[in-house]
Amino acid sequence: MTIEEPNTFSAVAAKLGNTKARDELLALAESGNGIAKSTVVFRMATRVGQNMEQQRSAATKEQSIEEDLKREAENIEKAAIKGSPGAQYRLGQCYEQGKGVAQDSTRALLWYQKAADQGLEEAKREASKLRLRAK
Repeated sequence: MTIEEPNTFSAVAAKLGNTKARDELLALAESGNGIAKSTVVFRMATRVGQNMEQQRSAATKEQSIEEDLKREAENIEKAAIKGSPGAQYRLGQCYEQGKGVAQDSTRALLWYQKAADQGLEEAKREASKLRLRAK
């Protein structure tokens, strides 16, 4: 690595916690040689680090949301099995939309129909819509 052409891997490594690489970049900046390239490379490394952190954060958040939806669907299913028409309707929605459970139109229709059989008007409408889409 010459002073004029700082190693981009050093910049990335510095951002990811490699202290030796960080020190090399700081030395370049302090010497005044290759400062523009060092600055650009360091900024690129910073963006890479930020993007990686954002991706990790988004993945963690998505996983957390999925786990919450799964728990919610499990709780709704317990109430639906006990005969709650509101829970049966909501479980139908979960299956229709694939929220917390695998998307399954057949199961969605089954739960909508159970709720509809107990007089829930929204469930009757959703069951009818689902049947029409299935044709």
